[in-house]
Formats: sequence, C-alpha cells, structure tokens
Amino acid sequence: MSSFQFAQFTDPQIFLEAVEPHDHSFLNYTLGQVAESFEAEQVRVRGLTTTSRHLFGVYRGEALFITFTKVDGDYAWAVSPPLGEDDADEEVISAALSTLASGVVATIDIHSVDRLIGPAHLVKTFVAHWTHEVEQRGVVVMLPTASSFESRISYATLATIPPPSPAFSTYRVELATQADTDELSQLFIAFIGRHRPSKAALDRARHDMDIWVQLGQIWVCRLDGGIAGYVATGRTTKRTVGIRNVFVSPNHRRKGVAEAMTRAVTRFMLGAKPLGFEGAPAGGPALGTKEQVCLNVAEESVAQLYRRCGFLLGEDAEDPDTGRRGWMSSAVQTIEVLPRDDLEVLMRPIQLRDDPTQNITGIKKLYF
Repeated sequence: MSSFQFAQFTDPQIFLEAVEPHDHSFLNYTLGQVAESFEAEQVRVRGLTTTSRHLFGVYRGEALFITFTKVDGDYAWAVSPPLGEDDADEEVISAALSTLASGVVATIDIHSVDRLIGPAHLVKTFVAHWTHEVEQRGVVVMLPTASSFESRISYATLATIPPPSPAFSTYRVELATQADTDELSQLFIAFIGRHRPSKAALDRARHDMDIWVQLGQIWVCRLDGGIAGYVATGRTTKRTVGIRNVFVSPNHRRKGVAEAMTRAVTRFMLGAKPLGFEGAPAGGPALGTKEQVCLNVAEESVAQLYRRCGFLLGEDAEDPDTGRRGWMSSAVQTIEVLPRDDLEVLMRPIQLRDDPTQNITGIKKLYF
C-alpha cells in the first residue's frame, strides 16, 4: 500500500492548483467554498482574511488524494472524495483517513471540528478515526443524531434539463434586492424550522441573508405582492455552481413555484437558450456559465421534483455525455467534545516529525 503524508496548505493557491483539475459536482462543496472565498466581493462582504481558510489534505505519493477544508463562516468541514480515483479501495481510503485524522488532531483545536460533510462512507470512516485519536487524549466524543443526516449529491447539465415549459414560464424569477432582506429572513427562519425564533436567531438570519443578497446568490419568485419563495445558490467553481436550498412560503405551495424557480435558475446558470422565463439579468451569470448545477437532496418527495428539473437522481442515472454516475451518497455529522477542566492542556498540538526534504513552498508535509 502506498504511504500517505498529511499536509497543511499555507498557500491556498497551491491547494487550488492541486484540486481544480478534479472540478466536478461531487467536489463542489470542497472546491466551491474555497474558490469563492477569493472573490473580491466575498472577501469584502464576509470580512475574510488570510487566516480564514483552513486547508489540509493527504498525499498518496506525489498526488493529493483526500482533502479536509473549511472557510470561516461556512456550514461544515468538508472531507472530499478521493481525487481522480472514483473506485479507490476501502482499505486504502481508511488508511488515508487515519493519517488525516492524526494530522488534524495534532494541528488544530479539536473543538473547531464541530460538523462534517462529505461522501457518507468517508464521513463515517473519518469520524471513527477522529474519535479514536481524540479519545486517546482523555476526552469523549459525542455524535448527536438529531442534527446529523444523509442525503444525495446530484447534478444537472445542458444534456439533462428539460425544455422550457409554458406551465412554468409564467412565473417571474429574479435576483433579490436588499429591500427583500427582512422578508427573506423570515422565510429562511421557516426553512431551518424555527417556529419561535429568538431575537439572536432573527438577527443571525437577517445578517446571513443580507450577505447572500449582496453576493447575488438569492433568487426570488414574487406572487400577490410578496415573495412566494427563494432559491439560494453558491459554491461557485469554474465548472460548477451549487443550489444551497429552495424554499416556498406555506401560503404558496402546490402551485409549482419550487419547480419553476429550480428550472429557471438551473437554465440560467447553464446558459440554456431560450431561457424560458422572465426576470433574468442581462448578460448571463456574473461568474460565467457552468457545465453542472449541483445540489443535495435528503427527501424522496423532493428528489422527484428535482428529477423533473433534470437532476440525475434516478437509481442508475448517468451523465449522458461522460457516463459518470449521476449521484453520490452524502452525510452531515455533528461532532461534540465533552468538556473537561484540563481540556486546554489536552488540546495542545503535539510536535510532529517534519521532513524538510519533502516540503515545498506553501505545503508542509508531516510524517507519523
């Protein structure tokens, strides 16, 4: 079995150069959250700095094999699928994730790893190795089930989306403005299931929605003088863009609003002609047209809607152009560390053996 090396990327550009050749929807969360953190508007609105990106990986020989990343303010740490090896052996993957867990535990505050997203089998294996490493330090790892779930990552392309439909073309779908922020915040609170939100929760929702609106990531459908629903996009790479969530006000459900918005945004991002809806900004997507629009879906009833919009969520669905599988199992796992009085001492990074002959500028490789 090839030897593995844990690496911390001190130069994000080197990380991007290593990962971008594998730009695909299954890597959208990992690559998208890092790539968009360099956009000038993202840096300005989110207040990102040179210390906002946390980029780690495991090399297999000379090739980057698996990554572990987060940008401050993002939802979760992301563990990537094996880069360029869709059929990597499970034993090999486990060995790589063991190296990753050892390196991460030794490098960062273990409390910072509070939520993980990635391919379901990788998340499960990494958490097992992570738990072993952390509990060797005398602390206890808790894995709450209420806030953890599985879903499927899928994507749509120009070859898979349906033609424009008169049934949905009557809806106007457009980018939100800052005047919509308060109304959108209420919808976002409903989306995350807060029935009686605190003032702090409302303020947070308003803050987040204001950022997304400023970044041009929120699309709305208006009916009866109000916002009937919205689509949130993001995680833009050179080839892909993600749909982060779709939500329709309870007052406007069962009218086709969700499908109309999803079809519209997907066609716009892919540069489909004709667009088939009113409200799109002139000139196409600000960050360029994409080859794939991707999303996560956890509920089968919702998956049926997305299948109608061209997303490859059928059991044996494949990309008609490449033959690649149309979806991948994904998981979100919440992680909690049981506090202890002496945790500060236990969390101090250990000293790893650094082999300077293997280091290059921007990457520090560490051996165990």
